Amino acid sequence: LALTGTVVSSGELLTSKNDASSYDLLLRNTTVQGNQMKYGLPQEGGLKPFVNNDMLSWIGDQVVPSGDIFSSVLDPLGGGQDVRMKVTYADNDMMVWRTPNLP
Repeated sequence: LALTGTVVSSGELLTSKNDASSYDLLLRNTTVQGNQMKYGLPQEGGLKPFVNNDMLSWIGDQVVPSGDIFSSVLDPLGGGQDVRMKVTYADNDMMVWRTPNLP
């Protein structure tokens, strides 16, 4: 059994009050779109693959606070649904952001 989908989060990017070269990313709401359940059923010496697009479709209609979902990832980076990020490189094509609190 495998569950797939695309996580979509909204947030705000604000200049840090303590350091003008740092930014605070504040995640607000999260939903999962394009949910699929992939599974296999026994059939003549193997598994026949199936995909169900409807069983989890109700999840895409819900928006929940991001903090609960991402706390295990964001807590070590600053806590809750907020994380401090610092621009370490920028040119016309790319920006590199780093998290100073990453252990």
